[in-house]
Amino acid sequence: MSAEGSRGPVPLKVYEPQGSGAFPIIVYFHGGGWVLGGNVSHRAVAATLASECKTVVVAVDYALAPEHPFPAGVEDSWAAVQWAAQNAESMKGDANRLAVCGESAGGTMCLVMSMLAKQHGQQPSLIKAQVPLCPATDLFSFNSPSYEEFADDEFEGKDDILWFDKHYLSGPKNNPKDPLVFPLFAKDFSGLPPSLIITAEVDVLRDEAEQYAEKLEENGTYVELVRMKGHCHNSMLRLDLFDGTGESGYDARTTYRNIGAFLHKAFRTM
Repeated sequence: MSAEGSRGPVPLKVYEPQGSGAFPIIVYFHGGGWVLGGNVSHRAVAATLASECKTVVVAVDYALAPEHPFPAGVEDSWAAVQWAAQNAESMKGDANRLAVCGESAGGTMCLVMSMLAKQHGQQPSLIKAQVPLCPATDLFSFNSPSYEEFADDEFEGKDDILWFDKHYLSGPKNNPKDPLVFPLFAKDFSGLPPSLIITAEVDVLRDEAEQYAEKLEENGTYVELVRMKGHCHNSMLRLDLFDGTGESGYDARTTYRNIGAFLHKAFRTM
């Protein structure tokens, strides 16, 4: 299955929950720093979103750098959002209840999709909610307390972020202050969809994601901001690490269920 993008077909994988529709739709963007990952590596996340949130999930295999630097991945992702809205009925989905979700670079991508929908005059009708987890919103400044505290973190430190950044912006369009690259540089934060923004306590990206949440709230967007204490980058989605039986007692399915609860509330009341 694929959407037609500016460079050709954009591979998609659709996950449908059990039961009869029409179900809400999540367009899901995987993490990996715009360089790594895909629908195979992140299939567990997409499948769990579908089953735990009771939604159709359209997982997007957007183009990766350095072979395809910015804006190729953004263009692919936008084509996928349009495809999901136009083909909702064929996959038991409801185009009037469409959300975007992603972790890390995919979280950034979902924020960018909402901005593009606004630019194209398709808000608030297109994207009804957004759920970025641990998104990058400013990989230019590097001056937040979380960068200072976790710069040398083994899981994802400042050097790792710089490596991803270098590859993503290796093309001719390489302005890190372009809000379609890093959304915290937007000049207007109004008119964006209700947002659940999830950050990790032990993450260099924590503060910039929370700053973005503040910008949205200041401009009238409904925001739920959740900082996951004790968690590192994206770990709250890792069923292989957190299945409820470990020392922490945490079950990653809780994260997915909380996303589902937020989305169903957003679709019903906002």
